[in-house]
Amino acid sequence: MQPSAQSPGYVGRSLIRKDAAGKVSGRARYADDITLPGMLWARVVRSPVAAGRIRGCTPDPAFDWSGITVVTAADIPGRNIVASLVEDMPLLATDEVFYAGEPLALVAAESPERAAAAAANFKIEIDPLTPLLTLEEALRRESEGEEVPLLCRQSIVKGDLQAGTRSQGRRGDLQRRPPGAALPRDAGHDRRAG
Repeated sequence: MQPSAQSPGYVGRSLIRKDAAGKVSGRARYADDITLPGMLWARVVRSPVAAGRIRGCTPDPAFDWSGITVVTAADIPGRNIVASLVEDMPLLATDEVFYAGEPLALVAAESPERAAAAAANFKIEIDPLTPLLTLEEALRRESEGEEVPLLCRQSIVKGDLQAGTRSQGRRGDLQRRPPGAALPRDAGHDRRAG
C-alpha cells in the first residue's frame, strides 16, 4: 500500500514496536519487576458474589496480622467515591455489592506473598441477591416497582429539532471535539479547532 493524503503510510501496514524485542526476550521491565527499599505490596479483598448485602468483611483473628496494613471504607478520609461518568461507585463497598470482584478492603505487606495471604484471610459475609444481568431483567424489575441502579436516564423524543432547541432558550447544536467530547458551539471555542 502506497502512502497517500488520506493514509500517511501507517494504515494497512504492520509497525515495528520499539519494545517488542525486550518483551519477547523477557528483558523488558514491568511495574511488577521494580522493588524499592521499604516498598509495600498491596492486594485487594474482593466480593466473591455478583450482588448482595454486606454483613461483614473482617480480618480473621486466627491469622498473624503483624506487619500488615488493612484499609476499609471507614479509613477513607472524605467521600468514598470513584468519580467515573457519575459519582455513584464506591472505592470500597460498604453496604452492598453490585458485581463479582467489587473491592471490599485493601491490604499491604512487605512481600507479595504476605499481602496475598492477608487478602485471603478475611471473613466475608454477604447475603447474596439475584444479580441484574440483562437489560430485559432491569426493565422487568423496574416495571414491578423495584429500584434499579442506573448510570443515567435519557429520553429520546422525535420531533422538530429547531422548535425543540428554541423552547430550551439556548442554541442546541453541538460541535465534535477530540476525543469525542461535545461542547455547545457558543461556549467560546473556535469551531475550526475541532
